[in-house]
Amino acid sequence: MPPMVCKTELYVRMAEVEETLKNQSEELKAQSEWIYVVMKQIDKRFEEMGRQLDRFMFWSLGLTVSASMFIVSI
Repeated sequence: MPPMVCKTELYVRMAEVEETLKNQSEELKAQSEWIYVVMKQIDKRFEEMGRQLDRFMFWSLGLTVSASMFIVSI
C-alpha cells in the first residue's frame, strides 16, 4: 500500500479510537455520579441505624437501672 493510504487509514482508526474513548469516558462519569448518589443514601441509612441503636441502648440502660432499683428495694 502507498504510504498516503496507510496514513489515511491510521488517522481514520485513530479518530474511531478517540470517539470510543470519549464515549467510555462519558459512561464512566455517569456511573461515578450514580455511585456517589448511592453512597450518600447508604450513609444516611447508617446514620439512621446509629440513632436507632442509641435509642435502644438508652432504653435498655433505663430498664436495667429500673429493674435493679426494684430488686434492691424488695
